[in-house]
Amino acid sequence: MRLRALRSSSWLKISLFAMLLACNACSNPGSNSSSNGGGNSAPTAASTAPVAPLNLTAAGGHQQISLAWTGSTGANSYNVKRAATNGGPYTTVAAPAGTSYTDTTVTNGTTYYYVVTAVNATGESGDSNQAGATATAAPTAPAAPLNLTATGGNQQISLALTASAGANSYNVKRSASNGGPYTTVASPAGTSYTDTTVTNGTTYYYVVTAVNATGESGNSNQASATPSATPPAPPTNPGTSSCATPISAVNTAGNTNVVGDGTPASCTESAFEAAVATGGIVTFQCGPSPYKLVLSSTKSITKDTVIDGGNLVTLDGGGQVRQLLLNNNNFDSTTPTLTLQNITLANGHGTDNAGTGAPTGGGAVYRYGGTLNVIHTQFINNIGPASGQDSAGGAIYSVGVGTTTVVGSTFQGNQASDGGALGNLGASVDLVNDTIQGNQATGTGGNPGSGTNGGGVYMDGAHIVITMCGTHIDSNQGNAYGGGLFFVDDALAGTATIDQFTFDGNATAFAGGLYLQDATGTLTNSSVIDYQVKVIDGVGPYGTNAFFDADSLGSLSTDDIGP
Repeated sequence: MRLRALRSSSWLKISLFAMLLACNACSNPGSNSSSNGGGNSAPTAASTAPVAPLNLTAAGGHQQISLAWTGSTGANSYNVKRAATNGGPYTTVAAPAGTSYTDTTVTNGTTYYYVVTAVNATGESGDSNQAGATATAAPTAPAAPLNLTATGGNQQISLALTASAGANSYNVKRSASNGGPYTTVASPAGTSYTDTTVTNGTTYYYVVTAVNATGESGNSNQASATPSATPPAPPTNPGTSSCATPISAVNTAGNTNVVGDGTPASCTESAFEAAVATGGIVTFQCGPSPYKLVLSSTKSITKDTVIDGGNLVTLDGGGQVRQLLLNNNNFDSTTPTLTLQNITLANGHGTDNAGTGAPTGGGAVYRYGGTLNVIHTQFINNIGPASGQDSAGGAIYSVGVGTTTVVGSTFQGNQASDGGALGNLGASVDLVNDTIQGNQATGTGGNPGSGTNGGGVYMDGAHIVITMCGTHIDSNQGNAYGGGLFFVDDALAGTATIDQFTFDGNATAFAGGLYLQDATGTLTNSSVIDYQVKVIDGVGPYGTNAFFDADSLGSLSTDDIGP
């Protein structure tokens, strides 16, 4: 009996010890896992590498590419890898901790390819999806508009220009003065605008800028116009039946040196420049409608050249440049010959001497040496130098012994220090059936002084000759001598032959109609009327003169000279 009891007690102790061990294992399972060497229990998260990142994107910017992706669980950082070839091989370029990165070690215009891996203490994931992008230049403001033109109407001025790539809108800027300063008057979205806040008879100057979200361009070329109730008169031919024309238009039939292929877009400045460089006859095929070709630089004439606009083409200086230069560097030479016919030159701006060493001038055309022929052509709103002795010719300045011959042409709204329309130094001039109207000599002080002689035409030099027939010199203004015409021969040997002429409504401080000095002159079948001799800018009047002849003037018996 006692032995059995002992066995029962020992078994009970053993059982209780086993139960205690089992309970301890339940309360601390980790200790059981480590005590049996790992066995078959599951590993923890920290013991594996993270999965590959998802949704990698790449966006190009200015000298940079921005990357973004979806993070990987358990990742401590990421390796950004780049290749220049689609599909790799890739080179690690950065190891950011976050889920975005901007690569600034790139070149604009080159495409780069990226993958990203996730990294932790255990290891590195596989590659993400590939994303590619190209770094691009920063957005820029648009280029300045080109070919701005201005056309006056009744209480309005219409503007047109060539569009600028990338522009969202345009700022139209206006000034009452040539060259500014300008004030913005409108911001149209398109490439045309009509300004109706203008006054007839006033000249306005415009530039336009292009605008987008990045900024504003520089100014376009300047264009100017003068609104009026009636448009400028076309070229007229008064008295053609009785005035012999010294030159005729050149026959251009069959010409092959042509600017354009029949469309306005084909009539470019570069095409015109190439045609002029070739020389010979230059014609245009710009379509059936009037066309304005705005020039950004002066075109030089070096060979005998005929430029025929077909009564449709305007060479526009944009208020910035002189259109044409004929300079053979020889005052005494009469070649080459430039002929302008059936064309308009407008808004020229020539205030230098074109490197000739002579005085400045020639808003639209500067001739130094050579010969100039002008037939059925209009010169509108061209501007030469505002001040300076012998600085002349708002439209044309002719320097040298060659002859400038103008037939059936119109000069209107041109300005220069001397000779609002035409300036001539040492040159002879032949004017037949022309209209020279509303031009102005803008200088001060006379001659000697800083100009302002000859509101319409200025002649100075030695042994010079002017022959005038059937022409109207009307409503021009000077500030000193000769409201319509100023003529002085330094050799006391000039010749002025004037027939079938009108000097009507010209004004200046002395000799409201015309001023002739040291010349043998004849004035026949002509009228000098409605002239004004008045105080202009504090100067004059010196006398109630319609004309002044300091030497000898020929027969006046058939002329009407009076107020």
